[in-house]
Amino acid sequence: MDTTREIIPEIKGVVRRRRLLLIITPVFFLLLSFGALEFIEPKYDSTISILIDDDEAISPQLIYDMGNNPAENNQLEAYDNIIYSRSTIEMLIDSLAYEDSILTINSRKQMVADLRKRIDTDLSVNDTYEITFVDRDPVRARNGARVLGNHFINTKIQRQQRKTSETVEFFTTKLNELEAIVDQQREQVLSSTTDRMRELPIDAGVMQSRLRDIDSQIDELDWRIDQEENRITMLNNFLEQSSEDFNVQSLYRLPMEEIPYGGELSGLLTEYEDLNQQFTESYPRLRTLRSQITEVARRIPATMESNIADRRRQLNDLRTQRDTVIENMEQSFVATQRTNSRQSNIEVYQELYNDMKLKLEQARMEQDISDQAASMLMVIDEPLVAEEPSSPNSTLILGSGLILGIIIGGFFMGIAEALDSTIRSEEDLQFNKPIIAYLSDEKL
Repeated sequence: MDTTREIIPEIKGVVRRRRLLLIITPVFFLLLSFGALEFIEPKYDSTISILIDDDEAISPQLIYDMGNNPAENNQLEAYDNIIYSRSTIEMLIDSLAYEDSILTINSRKQMVADLRKRIDTDLSVNDTYEITFVDRDPVRARNGARVLGNHFINTKIQRQQRKTSETVEFFTTKLNELEAIVDQQREQVLSSTTDRMRELPIDAGVMQSRLRDIDSQIDELDWRIDQEENRITMLNNFLEQSSEDFNVQSLYRLPMEEIPYGGELSGLLTEYEDLNQQFTESYPRLRTLRSQITEVARRIPATMESNIADRRRQLNDLRTQRDTVIENMEQSFVATQRTNSRQSNIEVYQELYNDMKLKLEQARMEQDISDQAASMLMVIDEPLVAEEPSSPNSTLILGSGLILGIIIGGFFMGIAEALDSTIRSEEDLQFNKPIIAYLSDEKL
């Protein structure tokens, strides 16, 4: 607390002694600021505000399902690409008659770069796009903002119309391609079905029934051939026996009604059995019957072998037919699978066709909307002729000069105080000498 009481009087004394520096320096910088304001050429700005109502339009990006709505920064960048493009700046130069001051190509390039710096844009959260143009002439600043705003609106409309036209053209082309593919697939299916019906007029169900009938006939023929071969074996065994062991009992196992000469053999066997019960083996008629039975039994195998050969030929024919039916069934199955695959492809392409047709209708709807795109770009604030210049900011410059003067004045005051060698108190003495007298502060 004591230190503070000692410092404050010292500071007051310094300020009182150096008050001229603290006054002259700010005044000097303030005068410099006034002079700068006189030499700086004033600039005026004008702003046009455009409401961009894109939400009501159908975006081609949504039609393609390729992404969500772009972010605000991307929108601003896309809009700025229109405003800051070289063609837009050159159009602005021609519209505002800047070409009168252009002498060379280099100066035109320099003017393009200079005008870009004098344009400022901003996109607010409510989709209001603001374009600000700065110029030394307030009327030309207003005209420049208006030219940029109208050019932006016209360019957006042209781009939207071109985009929708290209989208409609793209979907129309793709729709025609898909339609051609669907028609081609249908023709292939129809041709494949016709060829299959021409080559295989019987359907799969009939062929399966035919295959079962053939298998049944083959089984029956196999059984009959086995029976015939067994009967031949029995007859051969009978014929191989000796005259002393003559026995007709094995012949009774033969179905007389089914074998050749069965009726004749059955009659001989009946007569033989009847006589055999009445007479002995030496009876002449019995010996004759034995010879007749043997002769008839010898003729039967040859006939049966001929029948077996006929049945084997029938069996081979049936097996050939069976192979043909199986081959036809395989061909029918392959053709059916191919037809089903093509039919599935038709369904896929048909679904794509329907989806593309829907998107084409959406694109045409967007095209109709884009023809009225001017209603989606509305100027809500027309540019005005500025009454006061936007730069230089006199309050900022004067305030900055005053503050800078005070700071520099304080700096000079500190330097002057530091370089001052005047002795004003006992603390300023560099030697330990006795003090003779004091002078009052008013004499300092």
